[in-house]
Amino acid sequence: MTRLEHLHLWIPTYDDAVYNSFASLNFPALRRFGCHQPRGCADHQLVAFLDHHPALTHLEIIPPYRDVDHQSESSCLFHLHIPALREYRGSATYFLRITISGRCLEQASFWDVPPKADLPEQLFQALASTTTICRPFSLTFLWDGFFWDRFQAATLALLAKHLPNLRSLKIAPFNLPVRPLNLAAVTTIVEMLAALKHISEFHHDNPADGVLDQDKQDANNDRLAVTQWGDRCPTLISIQLHNQTWLRGRDGKFAPAAAALV
Repeated sequence: MTRLEHLHLWIPTYDDAVYNSFASLNFPALRRFGCHQPRGCADHQLVAFLDHHPALTHLEIIPPYRDVDHQSESSCLFHLHIPALREYRGSATYFLRITISGRCLEQASFWDVPPKADLPEQLFQALASTTTICRPFSLTFLWDGFFWDRFQAATLALLAKHLPNLRSLKIAPFNLPVRPLNLAAVTTIVEMLAALKHISEFHHDNPADGVLDQDKQDANNDRLAVTQWGDRCPTLISIQLHNQTWLRGRDGKFAPAAAALV
């Protein structure tokens, strides 16, 4: 196992023997690690394992669904030092406990809703401290649709404030209910995109049918939204809306391409 480079574990719940053996594992060549963390009280085993692997470049920590928005104050109190981390996927709360020495982070995907109202700004500040304008940065949110309005209303402005170096932004709530985009939401996104001077890819995968509060998806309404976003943000090359990809042509205008999933 000394050559093992990639490991993903679904750790059994309430199996202390597995946890204790997991904490002592050491793979010198390991660079990619992911796990489904079943309970916060076992964080110290996870920390022990990660302390043995400071050279990780890719990390994924997925907490159980029922805990992502209700983590106790006693959980996630550890701190990790992973200096060369380039990609992180999973819990936003766990990410805030990681120290990344260099500005080497290239991708981050968050699969939960921060439990505190002020956590989005803390998250964006942490991301800003680990990225650089010289390195393309991709950000994905796969948050619970029940909290979609809370995210969309205030968080987009904070995103543009702290991460003006974004090259790719993908927003895709992973469940319903999610209301269709309305005119105000399209305008909010326009303002956010206009503040992102380097963004080339924007995906808004709203699973609800339609845009601008139409009962059924209307290509003309989709085109209106895409046109507004593209006109205000000349660096955009690709926009995805309702699983339909729009690409900017040589004439500068956006046209639908083949349907694609994120």
